[in-house]
Amino acid sequence: MSSHVLLGSVVLTSFIVLTGCGATPAPVHTTGASSLAPSEQLAATVAAFDGKWSLDAKVTPPGEAPFSAKLDVDCQKVTGERSVRCTYLMHIPGQPDGGGAMLVGYDAFAGKVHFMMMNSDDEIHDHACTWKDRNNLDCGVYEGSSGGKKVSEELHLTSSPGNLGFRSSCKFADGSVLQFEASGGHRSGS
Repeated sequence: MSSHVLLGSVVLTSFIVLTGCGATPAPVHTTGASSLAPSEQLAATVAAFDGKWSLDAKVTPPGEAPFSAKLDVDCQKVTGERSVRCTYLMHIPGQPDGGGAMLVGYDAFAGKVHFMMMNSDDEIHDHACTWKDRNNLDCGVYEGSSGGKKVSEELHLTSSPGNLGFRSSCKFADGSVLQFEASGGHRSGS
């Protein structure tokens, strides 16, 4: 298996949520409290992801040159417009497409935004995040495993009307780091 195929499957999880560490559920560490009221956090969460998105991604695998990828994401309001359900496909040139599904919602009791995701590579994520302001969502450090080895991921998202972006940094047990950045806007017709 080429390193691009292997890393492509790892990178698939970088979106919503998507996050590229192949992490299995483990304790989540987030930072600080939000400056937004609970009702504002719920509205900001749904508004940030609702719609069809086309994102350009840059992946920098450990010890390798960066490469580009495309993400096509379709998020729809569900549960009485209190969360979004998303499906996505990731396109890496020369590799088979991969995909996944997410549920993103605001937990008013805990005051956190949850990104729950499963993908075609049997990876499962549950990030607990906090809105720092109307445009910045901090997911802190998520600890889990990839290939049976410990990995820590730091995830940050940005959102403004018609734009979505995120960056992920995954540190593996051997000290190597995978960087993933993606940004883009609504696809035409959405």
